[in-house]
Amino acid sequence: MKRAEVETFIFEGVEANPSVGTINKATKLAKEKKCEVIVGLGGGSSLDAAKGIAILSANPGLLVDYFGRNRIKKNPLPVVAIPTTAGAGSEVTPYAVFTRRENRRIRKKIIADSSLFPKIALADPELTLSLPASITADTGIDAFSHALESYLSNRSYPLSDTFASQAMKLLFNYLPKAMENPKEVNIRSHVLYASLLAGMAIAQTGTILVHAMSYRLTTDLGLSHGKACALLLPSVCEFNLKEGHPKLTLL
Repeated sequence: MKRAEVETFIFEGVEANPSVGTINKATKLAKEKKCEVIVGLGGGSSLDAAKGIAILSANPGLLVDYFGRNRIKKNPLPVVAIPTTAGAGSEVTPYAVFTRRENRRIRKKIIADSSLFPKIALADPELTLSLPASITADTGIDAFSHALESYLSNRSYPLSDTFASQAMKLLFNYLPKAMENPKEVNIRSHVLYASLLAGMAIAQTGTILVHAMSYRLTTDLGLSHGKACALLLPSVCEFNLKEGHPKLTLL
């Protein structure tokens, strides 16, 4: 960026499960510096934060005004998404998740809008080589949950199923290998590609019961998002099996 003589400003205060307050602080900086593009570098929280900053930099009001679906009036600033974890898939989705305090409790809130698709997604597996095993597992399970939930969704269709089924196969084969060989870039590449495919799947279908219930486990009990999904996946699959979901028998 410096070689191209592009002026940049860094905001490093994004926490896991970014809060409305954090987005407000970062947006203030973006407006003061008259930023024209927002670059999100990091895990899903950083990418979602970039989307939130992009919204408020181009639209009036507060972030809470845009919670829900299709409430953004003006196109957000362009977002370049560079994931350093393999799980959230936010680099290829129109979603962003934030936390907000409501009645003394922390709640997760989602913004869904087609204008939130990043303009550029740069997925480089070398950026994931330094991930510790715990985050590799957490984010990998999140990606697997995305794929499985998309596959079981009532909104699924052949194209989304193609993304989801391929993502599940790759994660089944390569996520354990990434845990054992974290510095092997070819293995990391397959896991990151699977995360991207799973993100493309939920961009079409959304998620289902696992993610809906996981938010409370994170906000109320402090579980990481991946662990929350991992705890719920078996029960949701068992429920769908009892109800005779035809797709589960094909896995």
